[in-house]
Order: sequence, then structure tokens, then C-alpha cells
Amino acid sequence: PFAIAVTSTMVSYFSLYVNFMFPIPAVLLCLLLLPLPLGVQTSVLSLTDSILFFQPHPNFKVSLFWLCFAISAATLYFSYEEYDGRKEIYLTAKRNGGQTAPSLVKLMGAERNCWISVTGCGLWLLLHRYRSLLKRCNRAEAAAHEPKKSE
Repeated sequence: PFAIAVTSTMVSYFSLYVNFMFPIPAVLLCLLLLPLPLGVQTSVLSLTDSILFFQPHPNFKVSLFWLCFAISAATLYFSYEEYDGRKEIYLTAKRNGGQTAPSLVKLMGAERNCWISVTGCGLWLLLHRYRSLLKRCNRAEAAAHEPKKSE
């Protein structure tokens, strides 16, 4: 009974993760990667900064990026724990000569969730890193186009 409740809670939590936490970095990263004109790219970069560094509560001094990354890392941890548990159940059924098909199906679902969690966590990191590199590149280009001061 407890395992069923945990699994159904994990499934509903994971569907929330996939539908809300996963698309944000994916869409922002795709927008940043598009070869857009400089003005549009600057607007997309500004939008990305406003989303990533938004603080949900004034007394809570953590940006939305760190909060979402922590949720993604926790999702990765719990999905790996579920995968590991399902793997043990499958291996036990295989060793005992029982029917392995139901446990294999659950193992494959847990493995899929684990890969989705790895991808989501990686997307948050990649978005943050690419955003900072793009800003650094834009600053370097702006500095290169400034007129030189002669002494």
C-alpha cells in the first residue's frame, strides 16, 4: 500500500515537473540559440535574466534559477532512487524465476524518468552557462567597437 502511494505521488509530481519545470529552460535556451538580430537577442537575453534571477519572495534571497535547479536536482535524486529500487525488484524477480515483465515495465518507466531528470537538470545548467557566455561575448563585442582613447 505504501509503495503504491509513493509511486502514484511520484508519477503526479513527475508529470508536474515535465509539464512546468522542463519546458522553461528548454524554450529559453532555444530562443537564445536562434540566430536573431542583435536587438531581439538582447531582448531575449533580458527576458531570460528577468526569469532566472527573479526572487519569488523578498525575504527569501534565492533566485528562481537556484530554486528551479534545486528542484531539478532533487527530482534527479528521487528518480534515481526509484530506478534503483525498481532495478532491485526486477533482479529479485529474475533470480527467483518469477514473471519479470511487470517489473521490467516499471523499471523502464523509472529509467525514462531518470533520463528526463538528468536532461532537465542539465538544461538548467546549460541555460545559465550559455546566458553568461552570451552576455560576456556581447560585452566584449561592445568594448571592441568602442572608439579607442588616444593618450
